[in-house]
Amino acid sequence: MTTDLTMGEAVANKVIGNETLAYFMARTYLFLCSVGINPVGIRFRQHRSNEMAHYASDCWDAEVECSYGWIEVAGHSDRSCFDLSRHAEKSKVELNAARLLDKPRTVKYILALITKNMIAKEYKKETKIILDHLENLNDEQKETYLNDMEKDGHLTI
Repeated sequence: MTTDLTMGEAVANKVIGNETLAYFMARTYLFLCSVGINPVGIRFRQHRSNEMAHYASDCWDAEVECSYGWIEVAGHSDRSCFDLSRHAEKSKVELNAARLLDKPRTVKYILALITKNMIAKEYKKETKIILDHLENLNDEQKETYLNDMEKDGHLTI
């Protein structure tokens, strides 16, 4: 039986095991749409208990309909922290990988998208020096360069 649910409804109704798994399924759906796959040809199929990945509590395949029929293009498995908890148990060392925050916080960072082939075409021998410089900028330097680009329309290094 096929049922359309929002991810929130699917988690609330225990169809999808948890919010993290639902989040990555939703991101996969958005990615598939963004690369041109018709949403009508995208579905998620939940694994039966005898198909689950090792130690998984919930598994879903993203499937796309193509000339071969429905094919799996991505797998999503909730394996929880089985391996980590076993290591912690045996080593007697707390191995938490995350902690809950009192309230959500927003973290701002600047991602520099560098078009390497355009730099290479223009600057040929100096390309490596330029790329090394750009790839090693901290966020403050990136922001300065961004402001210069927006103001002047070009960047001088």
